[in-house]
Amino acid sequence: MRALVAAGYRVVDLKQAEQNNVRDQLRGTVSAQGLKELATRYQADLLITGEAFAEEYGNVLSQRAYTARLELKAIDLATAQVIFSDAFTGTGLAATDSVAGKTALQNVAKTAAPNLPGALLNWLSGSGKAASRTFTVRLNGAPSFKAFSDVLAALRSSQGVNAALSRQFDAAGALAEVEFDGSPEDLATMLEDLGLKVTGVSAGEIVVSF
Repeated sequence: MRALVAAGYRVVDLKQAEQNNVRDQLRGTVSAQGLKELATRYQADLLITGEAFAEEYGNVLSQRAYTARLELKAIDLATAQVIFSDAFTGTGLAATDSVAGKTALQNVAKTAAPNLPGALLNWLSGSGKAASRTFTVRLNGAPSFKAFSDVLAALRSSQGVNAALSRQFDAAGALAEVEFDGSPEDLATMLEDLGLKVTGVSAGEIVVSF
């Protein structure tokens, strides 16, 4: 949290009970809809979650020695796409087991923290090795399925678009998933170039109307 705040991100802190609930959910299989509900509940675009433990490995210079492991993951709540996943290790020395274990956990966190803000920035800006993102595009007022299909076809032939898939088409509107190598602003501009009107842009979702 300190690393993200220092990098200028707005962090929504969850209560411990909610953290435990999210942790238990993410250990199993969470549906894309379930992650969207988390986004609505916490008013957040991304969920950062992880798990850490420390265990002793003996004595060093008459002090207790512990090693710690931290597994860290970042998820786009709009699309359920995992945008960062890594594991880190660290060690700690102290006179007592309790302090040595906490020191190891603190040290592994210090090792992991610098990696996260930059990885998120690269992904959000559409650059770096995790550049390809999946966006949800909601299209309101589609006059026909053919018009919706024509938009998808135009997107597929556009630069930076790796895929454009239909996910829903009914009286409520149309829903597409677009895998794109740029930022949400770039995709929104591209949609307007195709003759659509953009009415909403977030980190993972763009709303347009015909």
